[in-house]
Amino acid sequence: MPNYQFKVKDLNGKTRRGQMEGADERQVYAALRSQNEYLLWCRETEEKENYKALSSKELSEFANQLGTMLSAGISLSRTLYIIAQRAQSKRQQGVYTHLYTLVNQGILLSDAMERQGRAFPVLMINMVRAGESSGQMDDIAMKMAKHYEKDSRLQAKVKSAMAYPIFLLCLIVAVIMIIFVVVLPQFNGLFDDMGDNLGWNTRLLIALSRYMTHHWYIVLLCMGMIGVLLVMLFQSSGVRRLLDRAKLRMPILSGIYQTLYTARFARGLSSLYSSGLSMLQALQICKGLIGNTYMEEQFDTMITDVKNGVSLSKTMNKSKGWDSKLIASIYVGEESGRINEILDTLADSFDYEAEQATQRLIGILEPVMIICIAVIVGYVVMSVMMPILQYYQSMSH
Repeated sequence: MPNYQFKVKDLNGKTRRGQMEGADERQVYAALRSQNEYLLWCRETEEKENYKALSSKELSEFANQLGTMLSAGISLSRTLYIIAQRAQSKRQQGVYTHLYTLVNQGILLSDAMERQGRAFPVLMINMVRAGESSGQMDDIAMKMAKHYEKDSRLQAKVKSAMAYPIFLLCLIVAVIMIIFVVVLPQFNGLFDDMGDNLGWNTRLLIALSRYMTHHWYIVLLCMGMIGVLLVMLFQSSGVRRLLDRAKLRMPILSGIYQTLYTARFARGLSSLYSSGLSMLQALQICKGLIGNTYMEEQFDTMITDVKNGVSLSKTMNKSKGWDSKLIASIYVGEESGRINEILDTLADSFDYEAEQATQRLIGILEPVMIICIAVIVGYVVMSVMMPILQYYQSMSH
């Protein structure tokens, strides 16, 4: 039975809030009236789960199965039952089984998806809602499958390309730890003999080495605290906005980020607009797809302009961060009346450019990190070896 939230007043005039299961509002009213409580208001609570977000690959597989079975004439209820039975993990099975239960209760699929917490993205929920309105659910589902398949493929390429830079980062940390905890302590006796003949940089390295050797747990604790503080700092809206704005102004990197953001927007707008949503609805949803808070702030002006009759290409031309090719192509689409076709072509084109931009970004990171390793190791070697050489030269004289 559904669950109802209510507010009641008793004979003494005291009010209270509560929850109760009931077949309908009348049953809830009757149950409370029997306790000499008078109903002020009552509403059904949504049964909302808190599932974690499904991956792009999982979303693509779900949409593909949904579209294939619906186009074959299988009912939505039966389709969801089959998808739930074929789920490859308990988490997926929980999500799909809950969808099946809600749809059997007469709830629309889009509303049922909305009740799954973060399992389904806003983009997918709205595309399903558009499919329900147009009666083309199977076509919309196949478009979603294609959209998330591309997204999954791009993410896989990014993860694969990032593997080497992550390895280099771990190597940098390992090299630093080995130098300070294993290598430098071997020279402690020699450095003690040299006394005041050591330079400030060598003394600093020795002090750090001895502290890390004897108080390693404090070092680890401090590193953990710094990591937590940095995460909290980067999650704050003010810092995120500054960083996101800086991404669009950095030499070399600004062009790469611009391509990535434009690709996300083009793919999202193409999927939503071709599914039957209005341009205004599509823009409102795309606002949350970019991944850059500074650019997302500009959507409010764009949406207001489009609502007032300004063309999309004209209002985007006033915004910052977009690839000029996108604006020019949208203008051509508006003038020719083929905005749907233009958006589809743009999405494919920018998907390819996003892959290339990601490769360029990784290509920049790799040599930078190798140079960092070389600088760190070189600095330590010079700081350690130079005093030793000078010490032996002075002894030979």
